[in-house]
Amino acid sequence: MELDELKNVWSSLDERLSKQEKLKESLLKKMMQSKTSKTVSKLINYDLLSICILLVFIPFCVYIIDRFKYGFWGNSAIIFAILFACIYIIWAVYKLHGLMKVDFSKNINDNIYYMNKYNIHIKWDKIASRIYIPIFAILCILSYAESKVSVQIWVFMICLLLLVTLLTYWSWKGIYDNNIAAIRKSLEELKELEEE
Repeated sequence: MELDELKNVWSSLDERLSKQEKLKESLLKKMMQSKTSKTVSKLINYDLLSICILLVFIPFCVYIIDRFKYGFWGNSAIIFAILFACIYIIWAVYKLHGLMKVDFSKNINDNIYYMNKYNIHIKWDKIASRIYIPIFAILCILSYAESKVSVQIWVFMICLLLLVTLLTYWSWKGIYDNNIAAIRKSLEELKELEEE
């Protein structure tokens, strides 16, 4: 009789323990999904903000070309900036389309695939910026040299170019690299939880 009671108590404890483990696992999974979803939202919002800024930047540049008469190099720099902004808007929409496919109600492997693809897109962004920023800086320098501007304006341009370079570097490291690494780590942990 005691042995039967002991077996019953043991089995009920075992059931409760397995239920608690499943509950803890479920809660952990939901917390990780929530955290990762918020991080994905940050990336989406940052890309949307970039698109909005560029959509305001393009008409501003067109206004500047129409309103002020710059020399050949000044107009070339502004036209180059407009072309880059237009191309980048199309590229950013393409990146966002892929990033918005991350859905935690679906397969984790698909989400890992979309995040890896987005990471590759960011690497292409970095390559493009390493080409675009120096070309734009050279066009600005030629424009300023052609216009024979004062020293204060040269200092302003140099500070502005340094600011753009620092903001670009900060966005790569502080926003993209850190958030993508956090998302990929969470997705790997979620995949391990699913496999258990």
